[in-house]
Amino acid sequence: MVIDGDKTTYRLDPSDFPKRIELELSDEIVEKISAIAGRTGRSFSEVVTDILSRQDLL
Repeated sequence: MVIDGDKTTYRLDPSDFPKRIELELSDEIVEKISAIAGRTGRSFSEVVTDILSRQDLL
C-alpha cells in the first residue's frame, strides 16, 4: 500500500502470485488443446493460459 497525501493506492506484487497451478483434464480436452497447439505453433501451456485468461468465457 502506498499513501500519497489524501490518496491511497495499492500495488500488486507479481512475486506474491502463485507460480504454478495443477489442473486435471480429460483425455479428450488434452487432445483438443494439443491439436490447437499444433495448428497455432504455440505450446500446450500457452494455449491453456490463453483459455484461462479469456474474460468473455466468464
